[in-house]
This record gives sequence, structure tokens and C-alpha cells, in this order.
Amino acid sequence: MVSCAAVAPAPDDSLVEACRAGDRDALEALFRRHGPYLSGLLRRLLGASPDIEDLLQATFVRAMAAFPRYRGEGAVAHWLAGIAVLIAREHLRRPEVRRRARWDQVSLVDEPEAPEVSVERRVDGRRLLDRVAAHLDHVSPDQRLAFLLHVVEGYPIATVARMTGASGVATKSRVFLARRALRTRAARDPVLAAMVSIGPRERP
Repeated sequence: MVSCAAVAPAPDDSLVEACRAGDRDALEALFRRHGPYLSGLLRRLLGASPDIEDLLQATFVRAMAAFPRYRGEGAVAHWLAGIAVLIAREHLRRPEVRRRARWDQVSLVDEPEAPEVSVERRVDGRRLLDRVAAHLDHVSPDQRLAFLLHVVEGYPIATVARMTGASGVATKSRVFLARRALRTRAARDPVLAAMVSIGPRERP
């Protein structure tokens, strides 16, 4: 099992080089550093699912196998998040799990986040997730992930496309379709309709 306990600070770059050489201890150190964010990300994508810890471990196993092919395409935290997103998509495509999520235990403000995310954006994202949570199971897995990553997490479209393995055009379309579906479901909630249409500010 991967622990998210604190470790002595070390530059990500040096850990990445060690990971490329197959150093499992270095990969575990990266996961201890970024694991709290990855765990929170999975909860925000899937709800407070009982499978989160297993999915985090699956992310670790897949990253361990993929690291020899990693060549610094973006920050390592985003690369690891992309693996977690792919694991989440595979999980969502299993029809038996889509109704098991609980959103009342999911926090956006209190979970560890990527360091560049402001408290203001976290609060904006929490308010939006609070209102859309009940409707997310009615949106397709690909649309759901694109919407949450772009509008709630604040990743730019290009980053979301890279994380989900889709083109920029397809990603924009998925966000648009998710917005439209959520606006339709929120017809009697003008505040939600406005939030879905605009969303919190995108991270740089």
C-alpha cells in the first residue's frame, strides 16, 4: 500500500530521473508527495466512492509501469493526475459503480490541491460541485470528466485534452455538452444555471 505520509523534501526533477531508472523508492516518494492531491482529485471526479484507495493504488501501479516512457511532458504532478483520470474513466465506464458514489462527503476546499490553486478558486469550485453533484451521474463519463477537470478543477482545455487522451476539439465539445445537459437539468435552479454557464476562473 502507498502511504501519503510526509517525506523529506526533494526536488521532483531528481525523483523523476530516479523513477526513469526504475527506482521504486523514488516513485513512492513522489506518491507520498502528490498522493493527497490525487486522492482528493479522484474523490471529486467520482464522489466519496469506497473504491478510491484501490484506484489510487492502481494509479501507482500504472505510473510505475509507464515511467520509463515519461519524458517530461508537463509537470510530473499533471502527468500523475492524468493517469488517475484515466483510471477514473475506466472505473466510471463500469455501469455497476456509477450509482454508488456519495457526494456529501467530498470536499474541494479542505483537500490538498495543486499549489497554484488559490483559496478563492477552491471556494468557487466547491460551490459549483455542491450544486452539480446530484446531476453528474446523468452525464456521460467522458463529458463528466472533461467538465469537472476544466470547470471545477480549473485545468485549461489543452491540459484536460492531454490528461484524457482526447483532442482539444473533442474536449471542448465534451465540456459544452456537459454544460448543456447540466443547464437543462438545472432549469429550475437559476443560480446553478449561471454557475454552469460561466464556471470558476481557469487556472493559468
